Amino acid sequence: MQNQSTRATWTSRLLVGAVAICALVGSASSAHAAPLASELTGATVQLGVVADGAGTVTASGQAPCVGSDDAPRDHTATECPYTYAPGQLVTLTAAPNAAGVSFVGWSDERCPGTGACTLPMDADLQSITALFSPQRLLVQTSPDGAEGVSTDAGPCQKLVANNDTYLDCGRFPIFSDVTLRADPPNDTAATWFDSQCHGTTQDPVKQPSCTVSVYNLTWAHVSFDGQTPNGTPPQVSVRFRVLKRGNGSGTVRSGSLDCGNGCAIQEDFGTRENLQAKPDSGSTFGGWQGACGPAPTCSLAVGPVTAVVAAFNALPSPSPGSSPGSQPSRATPRFTARLRRFVVSGHGRKRRILMRVQVNARAIVGARLATRRGHRVTSKRWRVGAGTPLLRLKVPARTRRGTYRLAVSLSDGRGHVVRVTRTVRMPR
Repeated sequence: MQNQSTRATWTSRLLVGAVAICALVGSASSAHAAPLASELTGATVQLGVVADGAGTVTASGQAPCVGSDDAPRDHTATECPYTYAPGQLVTLTAAPNAAGVSFVGWSDERCPGTGACTLPMDADLQSITALFSPQRLLVQTSPDGAEGVSTDAGPCQKLVANNDTYLDCGRFPIFSDVTLRADPPNDTAATWFDSQCHGTTQDPVKQPSCTVSVYNLTWAHVSFDGQTPNGTPPQVSVRFRVLKRGNGSGTVRSGSLDCGNGCAIQEDFGTRENLQAKPDSGSTFGGWQGACGPAPTCSLAVGPVTAVVAAFNALPSPSPGSSPGSQPSRATPRFTARLRRFVVSGHGRKRRILMRVQVNARAIVGARLATRRGHRVTSKRWRVGAGTPLLRLKVPARTRRGTYRLAVSLSDGRGHVVRVTRTVRMPR
């Protein structure tokens, strides 16, 4: 990067992937929850579909919603208005539209797996995201700041599109954390300014870093003179909902949502919601479905998750003859576990299988990669806590390109075991 003044400011804006947004109508800046019942006042309801990455989503009776990871032509997302009659069932399917890309799942708990998703149009302004991996990571910068940014995979490469200068930092598995490092000119200090950065380290001379999670449209700014950079990035808005299940009752609240009165909110993609579930008297909290685990607190990013389920279970009635004031016994919750999604990352010696599992208690997770004839390629075991941990299985360098079987077992150590088998297409 050529810069003669140590006081010059370089502002970069980080984009992960490129996005197609469909039918996000209304005030995108509104952050106030509204009762879902009040939304069913018109003759139509609207569905927002996000193709997150290089993929295409088709919905009943509508033109395809196409996403891409090419260099963005501008700083806004493409909008596709999808409108339906209240109560209509809408079926969505997703498929990658670029080589080396795979569809890894939906953002809504009501649509597990990678098959077709069918949703009832029971609320205005619903949103759902189709998640594709890997995602391309681009840093937008000024023309004189086209060097000096790198990741663990190597330096980012200069890319010019429509008179805008970008740095192409490569493709990364969705939900992975990538650290960007800026090498300031003339040994001046650099500072990252962005709420998306986490795990940031500050070197007073060189190589300040910003770690971001790879999903959808993300922004970061770096300055070499200590001043906060100017510029407002575009906002991609989605509808986030909390659903309740079970025979009990309770509330879910965050700083911007009160699911007792209203269980839906409009938020910018990537905004973190810190949810707190509280059961009513006579009920217990049974855990989250779609994110987090059995604890009543849940922190998640809106967009990759557009609907989460809070389960509330009624306490059993006291048995006849029990003393007044005695507390009913609480049964041990049933062990539940599943493989939420997986993706193959990297090439050659750097190939990994990234797996996101969900368990409601401490568990032992085993994974075995084998050929279609059953010959073991590699295996590994992990001990995990309740929640949705991300597990990494290293693929041996000698493994050839082709189709394999991944067998995953999840056990609570007390005889309860969940087994899942998936087909894996291994790159070179």
